[in-house]
Amino acid sequence: MKKEYGFTLIELLIVIAIIGILASLGIPKLMEAIDKTKENKCRSIINSLNSAIALYYMNSGNENYPTHLSALVTEGYMNGVPVGPYGPLSFESNGRNYTIHCQFNGKQIQYDIIYSPSLGYISPRK
Repeated sequence: MKKEYGFTLIELLIVIAIIGILASLGIPKLMEAIDKTKENKCRSIINSLNSAIALYYMNSGNENYPTHLSALVTEGYMNGVPVGPYGPLSFESNGRNYTIHCQFNGKQIQYDIIYSPSLGYISPRK
């Protein structure tokens, strides 16, 4: 009589159940790590933009901020307009203050810079 090798159906079901349990524990942590990475990318982009805008502001004689991000590219402060994890950033400026918005998965990171002419300094709000 020839001996057959292999797994029984019960053994296969137990292995599949164990893999399913491990996957259900690991996938939420993986998704959380992906979201954290995208949030860090937004913060990094905002910090880079803030540095370029500060240089633009200082080189303009502390007169005004750029009204569009493309002005940073034209003036040579950046190589290109950065893009957030899920698309373009929102940038609002009236020349005296600006706000940058980076959005991902319904969450939004905002960075406001307000210039106070009477006090003569820049006050960041994150």
